[in-house]
Amino acid sequence: MKRTITKSFACLVGLAVFGILPSVQAQKAGSQGTLVRLPTSVPGVTVVHALPEGQRGTDISGRPEFRTQTLAATDGRVEITVSSEPVWIVEGELSAQPNVSADASPFGFHPALAPGLGFDFAKEIGVRWHRPGLYLMWVLGQPDLSDDGYVWELFDRDVGAVPPGMRQMRNLCVCHDNMVQIPGRPLLEAVKRPQIDVSQHVEGTTYRPKDVTKYQRWVRAVVERYDGDGVDDMPGLTAPIKIWQVDNEPPRRREGYADLVRITSQAVKEADPTAKVLIGGLEIPFDDYRQRIYEREQLPILQQLRGKGIDILDLHWFGHLDESGKLPKAINRVRMDLTECGFENTPIWFTEMGTYSGNPRHHQGYPLPLQSERQQAIEMLKRHVVALAEGVEKLFWAWGMVEGFVNVHDNDYFDNTGFVYDGIGPDDPGRGNKKIAFWTYQKMTGLLQHWDGKPPEKLSLGEAVVGYRFRTALGDRAVLALWQEQR
Repeated sequence: MKRTITKSFACLVGLAVFGILPSVQAQKAGSQGTLVRLPTSVPGVTVVHALPEGQRGTDISGRPEFRTQTLAATDGRVEITVSSEPVWIVEGELSAQPNVSADASPFGFHPALAPGLGFDFAKEIGVRWHRPGLYLMWVLGQPDLSDDGYVWELFDRDVGAVPPGMRQMRNLCVCHDNMVQIPGRPLLEAVKRPQIDVSQHVEGTTYRPKDVTKYQRWVRAVVERYDGDGVDDMPGLTAPIKIWQVDNEPPRRREGYADLVRITSQAVKEADPTAKVLIGGLEIPFDDYRQRIYEREQLPILQQLRGKGIDILDLHWFGHLDESGKLPKAINRVRMDLTECGFENTPIWFTEMGTYSGNPRHHQGYPLPLQSERQQAIEMLKRHVVALAEGVEKLFWAWGMVEGFVNVHDNDYFDNTGFVYDGIGPDDPGRGNKKIAFWTYQKMTGLLQHWDGKPPEKLSLGEAVVGYRFRTALGDRAVLALWQEQR
């Protein structure tokens, strides 16, 4: 989990509505929004506001109310005024029972588990993927290297808590990054680990295991225990693990990450040839600062791997409001680099993506602006829509379903990204109260259960309005997302 805040957002691919190529006419409608005359092949559409009524989640009593309007088409068009708050437009009836498997769903959380509350919130809003906070570390799984036995209790308890129907991915590493003392690098209070001697496990301050043979043997045992193939599985395993990530957010002033990827990936594939391996989350090179980090520290890792060792690229995307325009260029850059490094057509996931509500304290000396619950919800929806349109396959909101980052609650950026209040901090209405983003996410996942899974197409709406069309498997029926761009 990163404490540096990245920016970025998205854009997408061109489209002609229904493949007929009619132009979509839009004109300014003053401060109230932009008037759009949208072509459609159906007699009428249903417009559903993406956010529920109310400024805060505490304004909602019982079920949320989403303003809904039915518009009839005239001469093959419907007129709608679009504002900065997104709307969904449903063309045709979506009454058929959707059949989207958990494996195919793009919706995840890091983590989906709510402390003390289990996965109930995640299931309620349509989350299908869980990325836990607990890494499976060799230093914890085999603390005494003179003993060939492994310690499973901690890992089994965490892995076993994931219910059937929920998919999970896991991080594998020698030890947590903050267990390695790097001269001049301060440790963050929130992620400090107990003082554990890792000198027998890791080679100096690098990522490399000191004993590769013993480390790979442990990795194979971990993957075999949790792969669900019926051989040496954990007793009672209900959510097998088929996706493994090698550590996280390299290089963090350490050497040897590419070596760790090769060593770990080889052992994973030996234990489970069907498993997929992710690289640790990289920066999105969307501005000069992040591009320098990406080019100086992370692109060399892809160059060293030369098309081997990973099946999926992971990028992390944090920030504030209205950053969408920078994502397409950055993703295009990353895809070109992947091709040059031998990873052409490698899938991209975002296993950490988020923004906050409220007014967190300064972050690394930089002030953070106040963001309302509605602003967070708007940004959450836009980030999902545009990332999906850029072909990103999985999206994990971070940090957490419930507010609060790891063990320290000090009103940091990541203490305010969750969808449910934790009862701690300024202007907190009490633990368990749901934010506007909670209900906005639920509406999004409900409508997109009907989506066919192909990247949504960008509508030609001019400079004022942004729109994307999610096709369904139900003929000409579709779900559109529209909003007025902030300039």
